[in-house]
Amino acid sequence: MLSCFYAFLYVALSSGIYPVGFLNIRKLLSIMVPEDYSNPDPIAEIKVHKALDVSTLVFITAARNYEFFEFNGIKYFVSLRINGTGKHAGRTINTAVFINEPLSINDLVEIVKVITEAKCGALMDYGLRITGTVTDAVAAGTSHLSEKVRFAGTATPLGSEVGREVYISVMRVLEKDLKHFLDFQEL
Repeated sequence: MLSCFYAFLYVALSSGIYPVGFLNIRKLLSIMVPEDYSNPDPIAEIKVHKALDVSTLVFITAARNYEFFEFNGIKYFVSLRINGTGKHAGRTINTAVFINEPLSINDLVEIVKVITEAKCGALMDYGLRITGTVTDAVAAGTSHLSEKVRFAGTATPLGSEVGREVYISVMRVLEKDLKHFLDFQEL
């Protein structure tokens, strides 16, 4: 199953499956795979879906629960799937934030840090003793790459807002995911 979210044109820093590093993206594609998915060549899998395009940021996930929303002109994407206890940090959490303001490379790095801290905080506040999973991916994008550093950490209005929205979204998607897990356990 493919879910495609159009992000327009952003310069992004990403640890997604393809492409990685700094890139210009036009869309985010989340490829949903079975829980037992194991492919030594995931790029070939992406080609099968004809999704391989240098302007498409690709996440691969077994998550069935996700959110894509916009708040104050910032686009957010969160998908996650963990096992019921979070034990051994199984499954995956993918998060992307696209900001329609000029940001520097340093600011994008700070936004990645804010996203990661918010995700970790939500997991811990939910009672899971994990900070993430081994296959997590994160992306932060800006509509305009700037040479001027404006700062975007949690002590800034932008960083505070991004952190709050990622935290709330991770909590909502966790609730959906764990409800699904508990419903499945009752069968």
